[in-house]
Amino acid sequence: MESLFNKVRDERYRQLDVVVNCAFSGEPILKEKRNVPFWEVPLEIWDVCSQAGMRSYYVATRRAAELMVPVKKGIIINVSSMSGFKPLFNTAYGVNKAACNRMTEDCSRELKDYDVAVVSVLPGLVKTEFLLECASQNKLNFEEEIALSQGETPQFVAKAVLNLVTDQNIMQKTGKILTTVDIANDYKFTDFNGWRPLHPLSLRANMLYTGKWRLAKYTPRFIKAPKWFLTENEIRY
Repeated sequence: MESLFNKVRDERYRQLDVVVNCAFSGEPILKEKRNVPFWEVPLEIWDVCSQAGMRSYYVATRRAAELMVPVKKGIIINVSSMSGFKPLFNTAYGVNKAACNRMTEDCSRELKDYDVAVVSVLPGLVKTEFLLECASQNKLNFEEEIALSQGETPQFVAKAVLNLVTDQNIMQKTGKILTTVDIANDYKFTDFNGWRPLHPLSLRANMLYTGKWRLAKYTPRFIKAPKWFLTENEIRY
């Protein structure tokens, strides 16, 4: 990573406009160990979640700031997760994603006076290549398949990032944690084939993710889940 930023510094005359932090390598092991208590999970899972994750986010953000601050211009986007707010795969994953959101908030305060924006983008359930492969190999249970069918594509997340990057008033959003669906509502775009994914904080989405799919299909899309529901119910995809 050091050589990459040195190359940008030398070849772009110290000009860096955008950094998107979206590195992660632990999806297979997280699914494998999702129901295992944290004290029974190998300690290596912390490194899996943090090395190609929060550490790379922090290093990239620090190096980016070195180039953006002198010219007073730039945007740093951290792709986060719902697990920063509630249980998802395991403790190590959740702690790192919560740290991602905290880093967005803290870095934005220090960079605001230099017109450098820092924003967290919060997707819902994303139809990643790994999860689609699991579905094709019948490795997902019925509830997981239903939840995945309501998820969003990686392209939807990319659209959210693109709209933020091209927003001339992005400093008004600095320090915020924005869901992809809220970004889509603000900038008027949809997912593949015009589909609008469920809001990750909607009551219907949380019913789907916690296995209450029979109730979910009768629940309107626009109803947001109360805070007690978000914190008391563990997402199971």
